[in-house]
Amino acid sequence: MPLTHYRCPDGRECPVNECLKHCRLEGKLNPTTGMLYVPCGRCLSRRALLAIAAERRWTGRPSTTQLLNGTLEEYLKLTEPYTIDPMQSVFALHGTAVHEALEDNTEGNAMTEKRLDDGVSTGAFDYFDEEATDEENTGYLYDDKTYGSYKAAKVLGAVKHKEQVGLYKNGKPKYRTYFTYDGVHGSGRLDLAIQLNDYRMKLQKCLGKTAKKMICEMIVRDGNTYMAESRGVMQPAYLVEVNKISDHWVSKYMKAKADNLVHAMETGLLPKQCSYRERWGGMKCERFCNVKDKCPYANMKET
Repeated sequence: MPLTHYRCPDGRECPVNECLKHCRLEGKLNPTTGMLYVPCGRCLSRRALLAIAAERRWTGRPSTTQLLNGTLEEYLKLTEPYTIDPMQSVFALHGTAVHEALEDNTEGNAMTEKRLDDGVSTGAFDYFDEEATDEENTGYLYDDKTYGSYKAAKVLGAVKHKEQVGLYKNGKPKYRTYFTYDGVHGSGRLDLAIQLNDYRMKLQKCLGKTAKKMICEMIVRDGNTYMAESRGVMQPAYLVEVNKISDHWVSKYMKAKADNLVHAMETGLLPKQCSYRERWGGMKCERFCNVKDKCPYANMKET
């Protein structure tokens, strides 16, 4: 079932179709601030709200990105009406715009945004550049990500260090801060690796193409800011090479996730709780899951 409601700036919900016809808060004052809720007649333009509401419909075959999420989360998004705050989804438009801009500049012996079906799931890789190597039917596989600096630092494995470099005149120690990039990459890098390895295997199976390297082109939303640099993210964009994972492991993992989601959709039986990793240790359930109000496990204590 598609997204059905937006959460308005006053905290109330409004059906998406009604929101697109006319903003219910136009001309209304916020009693706390005394200011208009939406000074320009809307919180966002109609086209922005339409873009945020766009969703991939269920075709009977899951996508790679669906399988990276918890099965229960995806099942509830497909079967239950749910609400989102458009302001929490604005950055998704940034990511879409980046993909479209890069796609428009694909030249030479390269492919972009091609959807492949390996019989288990479908997936559209971002960019496969065969001009990167001299070998026939071989190239570099890229995936474009737009991250905030917090997530970017996790992907980079940034670790902050302090080193004493002297003393101030009052005798107190003087320190300098520096970063190394050899820390634990965490679940953010694992999901990225599973996704790119799945695309790599789809390229080989469906097109006979070999990905010699898998690379994440990571654009940092808040790059070149004090906050980003304080986290060890010193550039607005990075190319991050992703390691190969065993074909057997990736195939087994994706097949199990696909079977679970398809079974739930066909039988209507609720899948088991999302894994600890898929729940981000509970943080996703608390702050980022759009269907947490439909989830029977939402109020359970994390274990």
